[in-house]
Amino acid sequence: MRRFFENKPLILLIAATIVAIIIIGVFSSANRDASVAENVGGTVTTPAHGAVSGIGRWFGGITSYFGNVKSLRNENQSLKNENNNLQGKINEMQGLQQENDRLKRMLKLQEKSVDISMLAAKVVAQDPTNWYSTFTINRGEKDGVKKNQAVVDADRNLVGQISEVGEIWAKVITILDPQSSVGVMIKRSKEIGILEGNSNLRYEGKCRLGYIARDTDIQNGDFVETSGLGDIFPRGLVIGKVVEVYDENATMSKAATIEPLANIKKLNEVFVVTSYKESDLSIKDTDGEETETATSDDSDSDEDE
Repeated sequence: MRRFFENKPLILLIAATIVAIIIIGVFSSANRDASVAENVGGTVTTPAHGAVSGIGRWFGGITSYFGNVKSLRNENQSLKNENNNLQGKINEMQGLQQENDRLKRMLKLQEKSVDISMLAAKVVAQDPTNWYSTFTINRGEKDGVKKNQAVVDADRNLVGQISEVGEIWAKVITILDPQSSVGVMIKRSKEIGILEGNSNLRYEGKCRLGYIARDTDIQNGDFVETSGLGDIFPRGLVIGKVVEVYDENATMSKAATIEPLANIKKLNEVFVVTSYKESDLSIKDTDGEETETATSDDSDSDEDE
């Protein structure tokens, strides 16, 4: 057997004979039935031809698959880009709508507050490292801004007061600052107290209401507003609501934690109260309706407390 495979001429002769038989079978198939040689040739060539065709179809399928995957990826990326663009436009429109709403509230506030002269201002600097105790506005001495004037938001919620004034700027100390002190009144019971900034509570964006007697009628959910005492803040400016009431054993008095209604951390525009009169000041009630405060003599916000 080994000699047979080593005899190359004999192998070539046998191979040539097989090829000749196949060729003869192919040409004679048109005139007669398939011969044995043709059957043999068909048997030999058909599996090979089928295998080649199958491999071709397989490669074609793979090529088509990867082509479709690439197309889908490109389409997916295009849709993602389009979605990002649309989301950006939506965010921009929402920002414009929010600014428009704020400006409308500010205009409405100006129209309603006939007894308060206010100056609109933009917040130009706010340092979060001091826990929003102070910020700077773009109004100053040339606009009539003076030290100790009250500052409110677009809903007339108290924000703080002017602490320092420059030619075209002013610094506002907020009610969160430990140095802040405001005379307040509990809206429901008309009890009087002092609202102070607290070095611990300011981290939570809250204030402390102190100097109230043990028998003071105060409870969670009560709203507090400026009392008008001290001639700095107009009476009836809403400040916030009571979220906790507790006893202070050291002073035998009560104290409360107040959550301001003004969103001091996200202020963009504010109003500086340049002057006011304590007559017919309408204020927000706890249910959103407006009530009226008692009238009093004219006051000026420029006087020191």
